[in-house]
Amino acid sequence: MAETLLSISEVLLYGRVMADITFNYSVPSEDVPAPGGNSADACDPPPRLPLKLGGNAQLQRQLAVDPATGFVPAFARVYGFSFEGCYYDLDAPIIMLVHGPGAVAERFAADSRASRAPESPDRSGNAAQGHSFADDIRVWSYDKADFSIRMDAISGAIEDILLEIELAGGPGPVSGGKVGGGKVAGGKVAGGKVAGGKVAGGKVAGGKVSGGKVGD
Repeated sequence: MAETLLSISEVLLYGRVMADITFNYSVPSEDVPAPGGNSADACDPPPRLPLKLGGNAQLQRQLAVDPATGFVPAFARVYGFSFEGCYYDLDAPIIMLVHGPGAVAERFAADSRASRAPESPDRSGNAAQGHSFADDIRVWSYDKADFSIRMDAISGAIEDILLEIELAGGPGPVSGGKVGGGKVAGGKVAGGKVAGGKVAGGKVAGGKVSGGKVGD
C-alpha cells in the first residue's frame, strides 16, 4: 500500500483473537418513550440519542457488525503496537476490540534481506526492525482517533486483586476516599479525581493565589 496522509495517524495492533470470549452485542433502542410513559415501560432503559438527532455513536459503530464485509467485532490479546514508525512492546498484554481476522504480521521472505529488514512497512510499521513476529501473530490497522475498548485482565488471589486494591489503607481518620481516572500520558496528567474523602472541622476560605499576588 502506498504511503498516504493517513499513515501519520495509523496505529497497528499486534496480537491474537481470544478464543474464549463470546461477542454478543445488540444495538440500544432509539425509540423515544411516549410523553408521560406508562407502567409497562417504566423500568426500560432510556433510549440512545438517534444519529439523525446528533448522536455520534462513535463506540456503537465499532461494536456493530460491518454491513459491507460482515466482519463481527472480536476481542484480541494485544502484545504490542506500532505508531509513527516505531514498534512498542507492551509491558503486559492487554485485551482490545478488533475487527475481522487481521493480516499475518510477518510472512516468510525468501531473500537475503529477510534477516535484517521487515517484509513490508504496511505490516511492521517500521522502516527497519531488529525483531521478528511469531507465526500466528496478526495485525490490525486503526486510526489513532478511532474509538475502541481496552480491558486489562489481572489474576491472582482475591485479597490481592480485589481487597488490596479496593480497600487499601483500611479504616482511619479519613474514610470513603477513592482516587479514580488518573492517567499520565505524553508528559501530562489528565483525568485525576479524588472523590468521597472528607475532612470535617477545619476550613480555609477566601484565600487564592492569582498572577503572583495574594488576594482576599
